[in-house]
Amino acid sequence: MAAFIKEKAHIDDMSACEMPTKPPDDLTATITVLRRNAFGDTPVAQIDHICLPLANFEGADLRHIAFDFSNLAGANFTGSKIGKDTFSRSTLTAAMFKGANLTGAEIVETDLHFIFFTSANLTKAEFINGSLFGAKFSEADLTSTCFAATDLMASSFALDPPQGPARNIDKARFFADKHISTEWPDGFNPPAIIDHVITPNEILHYC
Repeated sequence: MAAFIKEKAHIDDMSACEMPTKPPDDLTATITVLRRNAFGDTPVAQIDHICLPLANFEGADLRHIAFDFSNLAGANFTGSKIGKDTFSRSTLTAAMFKGANLTGAEIVETDLHFIFFTSANLTKAEFINGSLFGAKFSEADLTSTCFAATDLMASSFALDPPQGPARNIDKARFFADKHISTEWPDGFNPPAIIDHVITPNEILHYC
């Protein structure tokens, strides 16, 4: 299935990947099968340079899939299971992760503008050198979540009725992040902004 998705959705020039339509029927059918199957301890399947905006991965077990250099803008990952290496250097603008499990995920250099993490489990997840501009974290579990060199401007961790604020934010780690105009839960004191370029060694030490 992973090979079929890579073959049908592969694109060399990611700037040519456009948003207007959902994936074609054959790809949609394959993604539906993927959503219904768990892959156990199978090796991680690399799916790089694919154009799949608006794809529906709701409820899928993606812990053994790695999307690198891919465009999944507007995709639906509601209730899905995300692995350590599922996303890297990709575009996930306005994607939906409501109730998804991202425990231990390492999301590196990924565009997460206007993403929805409502009620998601972000325990021990790491967001490194990416952008979460305008992201929503209402009722997300931030236990030991690490934000390193990440753009959090205009994002919201605060109360967003009917959802409550992000949970366990006091246990999250923020390092060298931008958080101008970020909305925080009442009583939470955001960390100071560190305005310098951090090295990979610093990120590894912090996260």
